[in-house]
Amino acid sequence: MAENTLDQVERLVDQLSPHEQARLLASLALRMAQVAERRSRETASPDGGDAWAELFRVGDTLADEDKPELETLTSAVTAMRR
Repeated sequence: MAENTLDQVERLVDQLSPHEQARLLASLALRMAQVAERRSRETASPDGGDAWAELFRVGDTLADEDKPELETLTSAVTAMRR
């Protein structure tokens, strides 16, 4: 059904003058920008999208789960350089 509707719209657009097509395109671009902005706000993280806070939270979690008896990547690389 949607494909049939799209075909109908394309046929109608073909009947528009270039100026009318440009106006239609501008209108559609504005609508798409509004939808994209709305979706961006809806998918933002609840803490305001603060990526740094999330990075530090993940780092703290990893540090809490660290096992000192296991070799870390840093110590392995440092040992390889010697």
